[in-house]
Amino acid sequence: MKLKHWFFASLSLLFTSSLSGQEAATTAPIQESQPAPTTESAQAIQRLVKDYVTAFNAANVEELASFWAKDGIFVDHATGDEVKGREALAESFRETFELHPGLKLECSTQAIRETSPTEIVEDGQAIVTRADGTVSRTLYQVQYVKKDTGWQIVRVTDNVSPSQPASGGPAAADPLSQLDWLQGEWQDKAGDSTIRMSCQRTRGGKFLSRKYTVTIGEDVRSSGLQLISWDAASQQIRSYLFDEEGTVVQATWTKDDDQWRIESVGTFGDGGQGSSTSIVTPLDEASYRVEKVKRVIDGQILPNLEPAIVVRQPE
Repeated sequence: MKLKHWFFASLSLLFTSSLSGQEAATTAPIQESQPAPTTESAQAIQRLVKDYVTAFNAANVEELASFWAKDGIFVDHATGDEVKGREALAESFRETFELHPGLKLECSTQAIRETSPTEIVEDGQAIVTRADGTVSRTLYQVQYVKKDTGWQIVRVTDNVSPSQPASGGPAAADPLSQLDWLQGEWQDKAGDSTIRMSCQRTRGGKFLSRKYTVTIGEDVRSSGLQLISWDAASQQIRSYLFDEEGTVVQATWTKDDDQWRIESVGTFGDGGQGSSTSIVTPLDEASYRVEKVKRVIDGQILPNLEPAIVVRQPE
């Protein structure tokens, strides 16, 4: 198994369990890093995405609706809310633009997969900026179908990741304090695989620094550094992870009641790409649970992982 597959599947950006032998045996082989799409269909999707963004930024409801199939559906993965049908989608767009004039959209396609001659799946990241400068980010997946008139959207699934702290209290003065519970020594062990993490505030207190090592038996497979900070411009907690193989992973952190949702996008040392969502739930002062979903590596969708428990270690 390639290291990048193992890294994203098991390390989960320092928030998941090791890849079991059973999953290694049942998961399909990972493809090599995808080059820029060269097929006519993939190029058509890239043009469609560009035109869709243009229509959105012009608040052109009719044009936006025309990109969707008559029975198209939008799904918010986080809430389960759905908008069904082109007419309902058009009305939703209209209400959105009336409530939030000046919205601007950016889309970055991460992978395009032709699942059949008439079906394509696109994975990507979207950034929506409001007129007041507030930024929301989401990882999305779009399913397209080829009709007589061209490619149309049949389904979009996404999960917006705002991370605005509530006004007042310590979190408003220092939003990063919401993650101070991560400080200390932690371990995630499954079989002969172990992830050890050490977290502390940096000098000046503006970052949380997390160093980690991943071992199988006595063999160190990976090590690296993650920096977590508050991004005042986007009003989000963000992190950047760097490992010894040249992997760079950036993520946004969203607090939802007693859970944290971490939306991550990474580039491996060989140029391959991956994305994932980690749902982290503190259980007590000495442990937290991690659920790993929406895993994509080099355009291949991988199954969710079983929840893992990470345990605090004596310092």
